[in-house]
This record gives sequence, C-alpha cells and structure tokens, in this order.
Amino acid sequence: MFMSGEEVSRLTGEVHLQEYLHHYYGITIQQAKPLGGVLYLQTDQDSYILKRVKKGTKDRWEMLSELNDHVTKKDLFLPAPILTRNKKLFFEGYQNRYVLLPYIDAKPVKLHSLEEWQQISRALAFFHLSTKDFVPRGSFFKLRLKGKWMSYFKIVNRQLELFQLAAKWTTIPAGADLTWLDYATYTRSLMENVLTYYEKIGGDQAYKTAMEEGKVCHGNLHRQNILADHTEQIYFVDWNDIHLDIRSAELAKWLYYAYGKTGSAHLLMEIISSYNEIHPLTEMDYALVYVRLLFPEQLYRVLHAVYGEQKLDIQEAESHIKRAADCEVKKLQLLK
Repeated sequence: MFMSGEEVSRLTGEVHLQEYLHHYYGITIQQAKPLGGVLYLQTDQDSYILKRVKKGTKDRWEMLSELNDHVTKKDLFLPAPILTRNKKLFFEGYQNRYVLLPYIDAKPVKLHSLEEWQQISRALAFFHLSTKDFVPRGSFFKLRLKGKWMSYFKIVNRQLELFQLAAKWTTIPAGADLTWLDYATYTRSLMENVLTYYEKIGGDQAYKTAMEEGKVCHGNLHRQNILADHTEQIYFVDWNDIHLDIRSAELAKWLYYAYGKTGSAHLLMEIISSYNEIHPLTEMDYALVYVRLLFPEQLYRVLHAVYGEQKLDIQEAESHIKRAADCEVKKLQLLK
C-alpha cells in the first residue's frame, strides 16, 4: 500500500525528506511504501530503496561501494549506494543517516526446489571468486571480524570458561544459568576440538592461504536477503554485515542454513557440487569449512549477549540458550 507524503514523514520522522532527496539527488517522490524494513520510492526519475544507515556501519557501506566498483568489471552487480550530487554515499536527515540504493525488480527466493539451492550456490561461488583480487583499504581491516581464527577461537574459549563460572557462582541461579550449565562441559569440549583440529590443519597459515581464493563475505545470507528476478538472476541484498573473511566461513553458514531448513544431507552435497562448478574448493577449504561448522558460534553469541554484553536479560534468556544449544547438538549430525 502506497503512502502519502505525510505518512512517509510520520514513518521516518523526517518532515523534510522530500526536500532532502531533491537537494541531494535531484529526485521527487511520487509514491512510497515500506518494503521489508526499507522504504520503496517511486520518483520522477526511477525507483529506489531508501535505507537507514545503522550506527557503526559506515565503513561497511564504504567497502561495499569500493567492492562494487571492483566486481562490476567482472559482470557482477551489487546494490551499492547511489552517490549524492556532491559524491557522498550518505546524507544526513534530521533523525538518521540514509543511503539511497538501486531498486531491484525481484522477489525473495522460496527455496522450495533443488534447482533454487543450486543456482544460489553458484551465485555465491561467483561472488567469492570475484573478490579474489580485491584490495581493501587499510581502514577496512577493522571489518575482518575473525581475521585470525586462532586468536578469535582462544578468546571465545576463555570467555566460555568465564560464562560457565558466572553461571556456577551466582547466588540464586536463574533458569538460563542452569540451562547453560547443562551444556557447558559439552560446549567447552567442542571448543577444545576446534582449537586442536584448526592447529592440526595449519592454523592461521591455512587461513592465509585460503584468503587468496576470496576475501569478502556477505555475512547474513537467508531467504529474505536473496532475490531472484523473472529471468532467475540471483541478487544478494542487505549488506549490513559485509566483512573480510575467507569463503569457507560463509559456505559453512550457508550449508548449515540449508541443513536447518531441510534436514537433508543430500542437499548439502548438491550445494557443494554446484559451488565447485564455479569456484572449486581445495582440500584445505573443506577442512576450514569443517572447523567453522564445529565452532559453536550461535550458542556463543547468545551467551555473550547474556553474560558478556548483558543485552539479553537473564530472566528471559533460558529459551534462547536452549534453542542455540540444541542447534549445536543438531550440527553434530551434519558433521557426521
């Protein structure tokens, strides 16, 4: 349902949004409507997407823009920000900072068929392949979230120990504490296996070698962030979590996502086969995928939100911990 100018202003809190867009881009809104967390704009020139820039994501949008310049030469399109008249990626509204993005006339994939999974996996392989020779600016290396896996794994292992002690020593344990303690020994055993296996395959030297085969990850692949148009062309959107990492990290997440959606080990083999058609994996890549699948990342994130950042209230955290822990147990079936 399209909105009036007044409704758009109420939704965004930007009374002068029309003036901002005309000033920065020379466009005039004709119609607008919310579309999956962004604002779809029909203007006197073209259709666009207006997206709020979250705090702390400025570097990600800058890297996406530079990466788009790089991969465009390889016939790959990324929905990077459209520059303002004064060549800026963003503009400042009264309430927030915004980017204007190209509108893609496509819909989220349904993931109902094997062919769809295969097609997306080929597109993912082509994206990773296109980033092989991308040279990121030095300032972007802060976006290497897990740039040296060994140090990251050791930090996580130490924090899991502290989280276990926090739950064990609390005077009046909550349900979340007790649930975490039920899984703590198992989880820390997983981390010991991660560290042992990673070191066995070469550790960060293996990581460094793998970086030569692709160095940028989308970071948040799921059905709503993958679009297909009427020609079945695949587009990856919503690049808020773009970061520097090896392709094995993203492929492991994609495999786990597929397994969670379908429970099919056969599908995973088809995904790997389709990926290999475009950008073949090495034996080392397979080993690194195994490491990332073994790593209890989802559970660690929940525990960190509870005991580390304290963003998730301990009284409400029990179901989150239980769900994440069950996912880690389920992953073992996939690894087998």
